[in-house]
Amino acid sequence: MTEEVKKFVDCYNKRISWHEDILNSLDKDYLLSHEYTKNIVEECLNLEKIYPEDYDLDHVSGVYSYDDGTLEMEVFSNIIYHRVYFWTNPNKTEKEYKAERINMIIDKITNRSNEINNQLNTLQDELSQIEKFKNMF
Repeated sequence: MTEEVKKFVDCYNKRISWHEDILNSLDKDYLLSHEYTKNIVEECLNLEKIYPEDYDLDHVSGVYSYDDGTLEMEVFSNIIYHRVYFWTNPNKTEKEYKAERINMIIDKITNRSNEINNQLNTLQDELSQIEKFKNMF
């Protein structure tokens, strides 16, 4: 494994540890016992670290950099037998990163809550119309 790949993996795994910190500050049992909240947790707080036995880290073609400081690494997975991508940004502090993740979760929850409220309002209107119609008989 090259030094560049090692630094990427260390940076990425450190951020996964921050995911664990966020999750441990919440009611993890509750979140993981409900399908919708579990999906949000799995999407926003991935807990899978990069381990050499799981990925072919000796044959990474390189770590690529984006203008915003985000790094990307493509690597072959020994688990699913496909190439996979990982992204991390070493320029973000722990505080910035955690705040970003928490805001991402809040946005997802807020959007879903708004969707549900709209559906409930629509159903309430429909129920009201049906009840009125029913009372005509």
